[in-house]
Amino acid sequence: MAIPKAVLEQVSDELQAYVYMLVDPESGVPFYVGKGHGLRHADHVAEALVPVGEDAEERSRKLAKIDEVLARGREPEVWILRYGLKATEYTAVEAASIDFLISFPVSPLREREARIPLGCQGQLTNARRENAH
Repeated sequence: MAIPKAVLEQVSDELQAYVYMLVDPESGVPFYVGKGHGLRHADHVAEALVPVGEDAEERSRKLAKIDEVLARGREPEVWILRYGLKATEYTAVEAASIDFLISFPVSPLREREARIPLGCQGQLTNARRENAH
């Protein structure tokens, strides 16, 4: 089901600058972290087909993973990690997210398990999340 462009634009206005992950919908494992503003979050699959300032090896791995997900009749999920960021902040958030994900293993989903953004808050002892603004 296609989301009307007006809705995407409204969401984009609310997000401002943001950091997002592409997540394999079957394994629940993130495979790409990016930053953006505007409608970039809505164009992730189409964007993977066109170079956007990333090196050829990175683009090739991302495209291969997206092709794999599409071949299974699915689309990558887009999870917004942080939003409402200043341009100077979103690069740091993207870098920290990438560092975290390449430092700690993320396991594939088990049968009948579901993962949703913020669905594992009990995993950390942090009492709260910091505000994005």
